[in-house]
Amino acid sequence: NDGDARVRLASAFGASAQSAGEMEQSIRYYDQAIGLASGKARLELQRGQADVFLRLNRFVPAIEQAGAVLEALPSDRDALRIKAIGMSLQFGRQGSAPASEVVRALEAAREVNPNHIHLAVVSAEFLRRHASDSQSADQIMAEVVDRLPKDTTALLAVYEYRRRHQAGGADEILERALALGADDANVQFRGGERAAELAKDARRKGDEALANSQYKSAVSRFERAIELTPWDRRSYVGAANAHASAEQL
Repeated sequence: NDGDARVRLASAFGASAQSAGEMEQSIRYYDQAIGLASGKARLELQRGQADVFLRLNRFVPAIEQAGAVLEALPSDRDALRIKAIGMSLQFGRQGSAPASEVVRALEAAREVNPNHIHLAVVSAEFLRRHASDSQSADQIMAEVVDRLPKDTTALLAVYEYRRRHQAGGADEILERALALGADDANVQFRGGERAAELAKDARRKGDEALANSQYKSAVSRFERAIELTPWDRRSYVGAANAHASAEQL
């Protein structure tokens, strides 16, 4: 019947929507279908719509729809996740929940979604920025590594988190990701990006050593830059200049 068709359309369209326009259209399909559905089907539609609201950064309706699911299913893992992330991103805006309540919501969501990487990152960032609890934040990200030691997406998330907050151990995590992700484009991109940063720093120190007539140190720095980015001619030029200066002594 027409009601069943609208339910199927809303579910299928919502799951596949990618662009903002498609997601807005899916919200309208969900509205139509939710009004016709009941029971389990209605809860599934509300859960799906809440997820789309969250993806659109419409946090208040995301929280409301997730809350409606939780009234019937208090332990629903997706609804807990959507509500907690929505609350954390809505924090500080008019009508938002206090930080302590957001922290509890994030803890409840992580308890039933222990391997959800984005939820872990959102939780850690909230604790650092709004709860002044960097220790608990760093522990959450350490647990991501413990639970997902061979997941390159997880390792990259931890790497980027540690770099943002200078938490230490970022390069070690990246090395682990590189060892596991030889065919992973994202891992290789991050590895190349970091190698370029380290090579640039090595060249800078090489130039400083050369300017101070510390030729052995300069050669070492430029050779390190060559090792990191063998395609960059600037490192070879620096090493050649350092060798030439040393030979003139």
